[in-house]
Amino acid sequence: MILRYIFTCLFAIGCIELGFSQSALVQDTIIFSEGYEIIAPVKVLNDNSSFTYFEQANIQYAKGDIGAALGFVNKALKEDPNNKDYLILKSYILIEAGKYGDAVTIAEKAVSLSPDDWRALYCRGFCKYAKRDFLGAVVDYTSVIALKPENHLAYYGRAMAKLELNDFFSAKEDFNFCIMIKPTYIEAYYGRGMSYYKTQNYADAEKDFTSLIVKNNSNGEAYYYRGLCKIAQNNQTSGCLDLEKAQNFGYSQAAIELKKNCGK
Repeated sequence: MILRYIFTCLFAIGCIELGFSQSALVQDTIIFSEGYEIIAPVKVLNDNSSFTYFEQANIQYAKGDIGAALGFVNKALKEDPNNKDYLILKSYILIEAGKYGDAVTIAEKAVSLSPDDWRALYCRGFCKYAKRDFLGAVVDYTSVIALKPENHLAYYGRAMAKLELNDFFSAKEDFNFCIMIKPTYIEAYYGRGMSYYKTQNYADAEKDFTSLIVKNNSNGEAYYYRGLCKIAQNNQTSGCLDLEKAQNFGYSQAAIELKKNCGK
């Protein structure tokens, strides 16, 4: 699914518990088996039927049962149609269902209800990214950073959008901020490595791809790009070994570069 693609590579890190709304919820980070995380309301403190549906929607969403999650969140919204927290969750669920335009529309409604709520803006930026509206995502993530400058995910999201816009130098700076705020966020090293690679800073790119390999020594994509970085720095032998590892770990593009650069 698209979100699992967006945050491919990824990592397993601990949850961050922050206040989600003043009255009812605690915001948290949902982490999926692929390793990526998103901001979503997950802990319900009130006890009524709409919150019960909402809680079940979160449970099913985290389990990956998107159909059940959508059914429960729709029931919650039927009872409380202007609850921005329900709308935010529904947006994420719609993304997983592949309904990117609908997700943006629902996120827009959440933002209209709470224009200065950074969680709603983050959600809309996330949905715009999934819809490939990268410039729109940059705008929303920038608004999140203005409201919540310590949020590493907003810097990461904006940096990823900038990568798609080929704004590599600016993306690198956002990845730097993300890493500074949360040094364990390994995806940011991948993104920064790509920023360095795209601007031909192969030495620094190699370091970041090495960080990925240290975290996951079967990451074929990291071996692939580290191999290319080494070859670009005239370290042919070691680079070709990395490309062979990339191929062994299932990164198909490595075969082309092995033939081109290593005669294999």
